[in-house]
Amino acid sequence: MTQQIINVGAAANDRTGDSWRDAFIKVNANTSELYTSVANNVVVINSEADFPVQDASTITLSKNFLYFIGSPVSTAKSFNGDGINILGLGITPDAQLTYTGVGVMFTMTSGLINIRNLIFDCPNGTIFSMSGSGGPGVDSQLLVTSSRCFNCMNIGTLNGLDAVVFDICDFTNVTGNGFVFAGTGWLVLSLSRVS
Repeated sequence: MTQQIINVGAAANDRTGDSWRDAFIKVNANTSELYTSVANNVVVINSEADFPVQDASTITLSKNFLYFIGSPVSTAKSFNGDGINILGLGITPDAQLTYTGVGVMFTMTSGLINIRNLIFDCPNGTIFSMSGSGGPGVDSQLLVTSSRCFNCMNIGTLNGLDAVVFDICDFTNVTGNGFVFAGTGWLVLSLSRVS
């Protein structure tokens, strides 16, 4: 299903947007699809070899799968895909994903990346390089919750995404560049309790 965008109207209280009922029907449809697809497709990752789709330089994460990081994992391969869901055990050493390469850890062009309870370790590279064409209905989103950077060179560039949410994240151990926000069409940008 294509993401259903809630029409918020042209101005506050102008009565041109979706009704409460129509808005919550869209919310339920969007979240039901996420819960249904993820619950049936969980992949436990305890080593690099546990990622099912990879070649010599790239790990492709499949849409509608939840990749559960159960042990510290190290790889020189970059990650890409659409509809990426990664879950760690919490901010503990067991939920650490280490990228030993010098390029970009996560690359995405229009899609969804949802990362929760993960420790990033990216000492020689950049964590994110993501771009979307911007604007409603494109579905290019980055959601990072309760995660932290253990030892990272750069956070990366986020260009023209529909939504970017960092909630309860720690990026204090970045030795190079922080966030770079570029492009147009941004709908949501939330940095909540980010250090």
